[in-house]
Amino acid sequence: MKIKNGPLAAALVFLSTVFIVCSSSTAYSQENKPAAAKETKAEKLLKEIKVDYAPFNTDNSFVVSYASKEIKQIDVIVIESENMILFLADAAAASEVDLTPAKMKKLLEFNNAADYIKVGISDLGSIRVSSEQEASRIDAKFFESMLDQIANGTEAVAKMIGPIKQKPAAAK
Repeated sequence: MKIKNGPLAAALVFLSTVFIVCSSSTAYSQENKPAAAKETKAEKLLKEIKVDYAPFNTDNSFVVSYASKEIKQIDVIVIESENMILFLADAAAASEVDLTPAKMKKLLEFNNAADYIKVGISDLGSIRVSSEQEASRIDAKFFESMLDQIANGTEAVAKMIGPIKQKPAAAK
């Protein structure tokens, strides 16, 4: 199987192995950015829709935080690579979930019902909601819609798997 978007696939593998959740939701200003860095389409769209965001790992990735009822906070990560923009958020870390066949079936049904977003299990076992879109076809309205869909989808998945989250081990 040939991977069409090598840098995007590499970014996915990197994020799967090192998924650092940013808790900062402060706006990312130009003065924080290195002078040589070129503004990406994703950053232009983040500014256009006037949402608070912060840098995430590299010059072409950002995090937008949402309040959540099911989990403490939903951090939607936006990564731009070549002509693709990836949106992703974790609904649960691998250590929090003990999936049953019935819950896995519900996650598959969620995938079937969703249009632009998909839920999956990362190589580390976390439950992740994501979407990959061609950057040249995204305008501000669609970009904002994708952020909202990822956040809402993550909330729905967290609610779906919530009853099976493992409880912390009792102190001895």
